[in-house]
Amino acid sequence: MELSIDEKEHLLKQSYAYRYEKENNEKAKVVLENIINNLQNTFIENGNEISYKCSRIKTENSLLNKILKRYRNGKIENFEDMHDIVGIRLICLSPSDVYEFEKLIDNCDELKVVNKYGCKDYIKKPKESGYMSLHKIVEVPIETSAGIKYVQCEIQLRTIFQDMISVIEHKLGYKGAASDTDKRKFSELSAELYSYDYALDNLFKIENYKPKEFSIEELKECRNAYEKIKPIYNLINGNISPLIDSCVKEYKNNEDILHVVSRYKSEQSMKRKLDRNSLSCTPENILYNIRDGIGYKIVCVDEKSTKEFIEVFKEKIEASNLFKITDTSNWLDNPKPSGYRGYKMNIAPIMVGDKDINIEILFTTTVNNAWTQHHDKVFNNEDCYSSSEDYMRADRQLKGFSFALHRLETELSELIQKYKEMPTIPTRDLVSEIEQYKLDKDTQVLKFIPNKNGE
Repeated sequence: MELSIDEKEHLLKQSYAYRYEKENNEKAKVVLENIINNLQNTFIENGNEISYKCSRIKTENSLLNKILKRYRNGKIENFEDMHDIVGIRLICLSPSDVYEFEKLIDNCDELKVVNKYGCKDYIKKPKESGYMSLHKIVEVPIETSAGIKYVQCEIQLRTIFQDMISVIEHKLGYKGAASDTDKRKFSELSAELYSYDYALDNLFKIENYKPKEFSIEELKECRNAYEKIKPIYNLINGNISPLIDSCVKEYKNNEDILHVVSRYKSEQSMKRKLDRNSLSCTPENILYNIRDGIGYKIVCVDEKSTKEFIEVFKEKIEASNLFKITDTSNWLDNPKPSGYRGYKMNIAPIMVGDKDINIEILFTTTVNNAWTQHHDKVFNNEDCYSSSEDYMRADRQLKGFSFALHRLETELSELIQKYKEMPTIPTRDLVSEIEQYKLDKDTQVLKFIPNKNGE
């Protein structure tokens, strides 16, 4: 549908405002990320965790499309009415973690919660489509030439399961592609996943648990050894991270790769693992006996896409001449007795010493990723249970959850695959459409700008 004169004028004004505030929005994004990182550190110290997070600035074209849609629905909104141009999303392990992090935001002196717009809690009251998330609008202070300015930003908090529902909802509901029957089916599956989220959250919940910490003296030897081999890890990471990124970009269904998470093993974790194997903290023991000193986790939307990407990644490794595959464990087709499903690949850099320095890469689905983190909290904290019977009961229930969630994931995957091959209608390029016009500075009247040929 062609843009009317009024629509062109309105969109041009919003485009000018977006570009004028671009630098301030970029500053706000950096400030918001730093504040959230500090809150996350406090969150972790309290025994909780953030599975992953991402931030973004809404693109100009996305903003204009959103404004046009509302304009045509009779709701005239301007750039300054948009509160989610800068946003950050945090994925928590459980619903209770979502609300614990919300408390940190509410009590943070560096952030001002904008109560005027309220907190949109789609977790306690999911949308009809099945979408679940907690949205908060906050004001972030930034420095400008005119002094301190407050930029409104959106923070989204949700669980791993809820994030998966969001991704699938977008795939099925995009441009109304899914049938009403399939939308109802998805809503039912979403509600079932919602119930598992809370069941796992309440499964023998460990109150006020903090992982065992080693003393400074205990860690000193490990820290010194780690510092000696860290340049080697940095060199390896400098080669493998671009390789993974390029593989994801080249993968034909790269929208199915939801997250790539990387980490260096902490000194605490290294010390714990070496102690478990009665090994001292030496550079050699860290390099050659810890197989996941550097680790990567690639999270896909479902099992089918996970398996497809594994094969693509294997080919990428073999063609790289930089790494070789040293070991694989396929727990997708053959789950562990615990119920764990995933695929582990160990790779080692070629031509680095006489022994292999193994790097661990885990390939998993969103559902398996959530279940695994719940399982690890139970398995790694056995001593926190009042009795071995309680621990064994929790372990058995987790195994039951694993198989139930796998069945649920399979049904969701069938819906994804059903609509995957349908042609995607590209987002309208409104930026290009209005570039040939400008607004007169004095009259604000729309004027057409001829192209180079004078047409």
